[in-house]
This record gives sequence, structure tokens and C-alpha cells, in this order.
Amino acid sequence: MRRVPFSKLKGGEPVVVGTGETIPVDGRVLAGDAYVDQSTVTGESLPMPRAVGDQALAGGVVTAGRLVIRAERVGEATTSRITRYIKEALDRPADIQTTSSALADRRVSITLASAGHRHLSAHAGDR
Repeated sequence: MRRVPFSKLKGGEPVVVGTGETIPVDGRVLAGDAYVDQSTVTGESLPMPRAVGDQALAGGVVTAGRLVIRAERVGEATTSRITRYIKEALDRPADIQTTSSALADRRVSITLASAGHRHLSAHAGDR
């Protein structure tokens, strides 16, 4: 194996990626196994296991292990995909954000109803 500049990579070529390195291409794992942090690409918070036959995405970082990946998409094809994923992620609210907003709205209603009931109960004897 030899090192080549990213700009010289072509589709179909094998790319070796080790611990701490960023995956430079989209492709399939030909050999090895590793854990890959794809949080910058997919938003997954935990490193995901990758092994022979699995899809590898450009922008992921190998946190443990080593992979040999057959390059399928290189250069601008991967950069534009990453940009699109980021834009889509920023444009839509996260599931947890939507769920927490709904729970907060319910909590306010319950709190106000409880306070009103407490206030009426406390002053019921004043009449």
C-alpha cells in the first residue's frame, strides 16, 4: 500500500483507514473491522461497528480498529452529500426536541390547573 493525496483518489481503489483517521471516501469495507464515529455525518452519538461488507461514509472517524474500504464515491460527491446532511439536520428539529416541547406544554397546563385548585381550596373557607 502507498499513500496518495486525497485529490488523486479514484473510485474502485482500496483505501486503508486506521484509528484516529477520517474516512475520506464513501465505500464498502473490504477487510478489517472497526468502530466508526459518524456523529458529524449522521448525528449518531455512539461509534458504530463496521466490518466486511458494511457501508462506510466519508467524514466518519475510526475510533478503534482498521478498515480497508473500496472507494465508491470520492471528492465532490462526498462533500456535497455531507453538506446536504448537515443542512437537513439543521432544518428539522430533533425528535427529543419535539418530545420535550410537547411534555413541557403538558406540564404547564397541569401546573396551572394544580395552582388554581390549590388557590380555590385555600380560600374556600374565607366565604
